[in-house]
Amino acid sequence: MRHFFPTIVIVAVLLIGITENSQGKSQKEEVQLTQAEQKMVFSQYERIRKICGMEGKGGEISIQKGITSFEAMGELIKISDKEITIEVSPKTGEVVFVYIPAVTKELENWRKNTPEITSPTKEANQIKQIALKYIKLITEKPLPSNFVLSKIRYNYNDKTRDKGSWYIIWRRTLNGYEYQNDAISVSIVDYSGKLESFFSKTASEECPTETRITRENAERIAIAKASSVAGRIYTLCYGKPKNPTIFSVKLMIVNPNGFFEGKLDDYYSTPKCRLAYVIRVNFEVEPPTESVWIDVYVDANTGGVLGGSCVL
Repeated sequence: MRHFFPTIVIVAVLLIGITENSQGKSQKEEVQLTQAEQKMVFSQYERIRKICGMEGKGGEISIQKGITSFEAMGELIKISDKEITIEVSPKTGEVVFVYIPAVTKELENWRKNTPEITSPTKEANQIKQIALKYIKLITEKPLPSNFVLSKIRYNYNDKTRDKGSWYIIWRRTLNGYEYQNDAISVSIVDYSGKLESFFSKTASEECPTETRITRENAERIAIAKASSVAGRIYTLCYGKPKNPTIFSVKLMIVNPNGFFEGKLDDYYSTPKCRLAYVIRVNFEVEPPTESVWIDVYVDANTGGVLGGSCVL
């Protein structure tokens, strides 16, 4: 197989990492890759381009090492050109992320030249099969049997950048419980069937799945915890939140985070996980808004609060 290496001599350093200096101009910096990493990342780059129907070179290549999309996934290597971006795990050699801006551009042009269409041209099952085909090609294996279809949605609203595409997500499961963060998601353009994006998050460990805390106790814990921070989060924008109510409850395997210690953007930072009640607590605010909520993760075995999230 022929690889698209840059037109420079490669030893152990690739001089193709592109950054911007203080004047906003592109400049090159050294990106340290071992010979094994070089072989792996360029092999995956060429393979994924071929899967996506791209021939030849996609222009100047940029490589970044040490990318951390989510801490639990470890450091990644990103390789991109003007047509495609790929992220690869140097530990496993697996492709964990693919984004194709060239397909997004095609979709944007289609939106401009197409009247408002609210109905897809393909059935959901057709899209599911297309997505499964891409997953098998990218990961080089079928979708694992412990992943279940969680969502398949056609985006037709012209207020979203995803209009005209499908979003499909499969979640990892353990003993019948879905992982909150471990999932494989795919975006497919409806009219062309082309892949727009692929993302695989499967870094979480396994955990016990015993349930000792009742749902009622978990709800009480969640309302108390959410109410203790709602004022600090929402008062500046809406005034003091009031009347907390339970909107939804689901047992899921979650990754603990530091949300209630003030780390509002802490997400998927550890592979450690626990079975928890994921409880959404809604609040009333002034002026009324569609939804102001806080999610609380209550350990299903101990009743401890493992973290949470909110809408900002």
